[in-house]
Amino acid sequence: MALTHELDNIRLGNILIKYTDKWRGNYYLKDDLTFTVDRSLAARFYFLKSGDTTILNGDRISVNLGNRTLSITESNQIRLVDREHVNRSIYSFLITNGIDNTDPITFETAIYLISNRDRRTALKYEWGMELISPSDGSNNAMNYKPQSSPTLVNEDYGSNYPITSFQFLLERADGPITNMFTTARVSPAVKEPFLDGYKGALMIFLLMVILILSIIASK
Repeated sequence: MALTHELDNIRLGNILIKYTDKWRGNYYLKDDLTFTVDRSLAARFYFLKSGDTTILNGDRISVNLGNRTLSITESNQIRLVDREHVNRSIYSFLITNGIDNTDPITFETAIYLISNRDRRTALKYEWGMELISPSDGSNNAMNYKPQSSPTLVNEDYGSNYPITSFQFLLERADGPITNMFTTARVSPAVKEPFLDGYKGALMIFLLMVILILSIIASK
């Protein structure tokens, strides 16, 4: 079993699965497969593979929490189920850092958990939408709102989502918080100016005015 600073010599249930949201900071996976910013609520996972216990890049592993194993059902639902009930589900994942090598997997390195290489599916952090039923019980005016917390899903990786949506970090549960990130880092200054609506158009207009004035002044 085991993860080290290279995933080695790690006690059972010592791995926190973390996603760093660009806008909101660090989110940790809970036992209900939603994510939380509260590290104390994070589930403590452990990884298993057959044979050698050192987990290497490109290995097939299972993701476990106590006596339950993370699995994906035939209807693409992610569940933590008792091990004796995983026979009809996908319950092993290819763990990779995206580089073609066989180095040990380490903490605080971006990793991907690929559920099906042929179908190109992998685990993903997602802040989805949930259906709001109309208060009068009718089928009219169905609406959606953002979920109260992000969730773990199984999605196709490719052109539909940025690859960073599939990246996770592994953090030692008995270690300090690492890769600190706070929403204070997010400010309007980090936006690309030409992608910021009317501000981008205004900037282009001002540049054109300066160019015209420069041409006139040079004559």
